[in-house]
Amino acid sequence: MITIRKPRAKERSTYVISMKFKDETGEDAVPTAIKWTLCDENSNPINGRKDVEVLVPANEIDVVLKGDDLQILEGEKDQETVQRYVVIEATYNSTLGTGLPLNEVAMFELTNFLYIGE
Repeated sequence: MITIRKPRAKERSTYVISMKFKDETGEDAVPTAIKWTLCDENSNPINGRKDVEVLVPANEIDVVLKGDDLQILEGEKDQETVQRYVVIEATYNSTLGTGLPLNEVAMFELTNFLYIGE
């Protein structure tokens, strides 16, 4: 399960995506490994944020995006908002097995501060 605190991020500001992991029965789970990728709607990684490993996996973690993570790309400058995605890939162990995948995608909108609508 992923919780998004605010529906929209602001360009070059700070934005937090909170994650709480649950197993197949809905119980809290502590993943054995977690990595995430920040990408645009075409799956292009942004600001080198590809396969970022969480060094200390826990039941609850925050992905903190800031500055260039929240940049408007060249082809997006004429849009008021753009979509961004954080792809989370984790593995966990349970009574069903070890190394089970736990994958999720968090989508959020990014507001372009320099956009001037008609």
